[in-house]
Amino acid sequence: MFSLVVSVGPAYLLSRRYVWPSTGKPRPAAGEAAGFFVIAFIGAATTMVVVWAAVRVAGASTSDHVTLAVVANLASVVATGLVWLARYIVLDRVLFVRRASDHSIDRPVAL
Repeated sequence: MFSLVVSVGPAYLLSRRYVWPSTGKPRPAAGEAAGFFVIAFIGAATTMVVVWAAVRVAGASTSDHVTLAVVANLASVVATGLVWLARYIVLDRVLFVRRASDHSIDRPVAL
């Protein structure tokens, strides 16, 4: 959780600059940053719960530490991937959605 708190500010700024650049009228950055943090926190908590549940289920059938480590890592990779995809969709469709007044300004194309 400490790394999440430390990294959410730079992650927001980098995402806002390079993935969803501001166009049109300026929006309140504090609201967007708070929403970005909430989404990041929910994603981190979801990943931790999925890994915990996977290890708990696997631990009921085996006590081998290597097997539990493999299950934990696979659950982490799958959960992180799904959370990343869900976060992208929410950020793109809800938090950083372009307003009707923004459609008159074209977004710069990255080469």
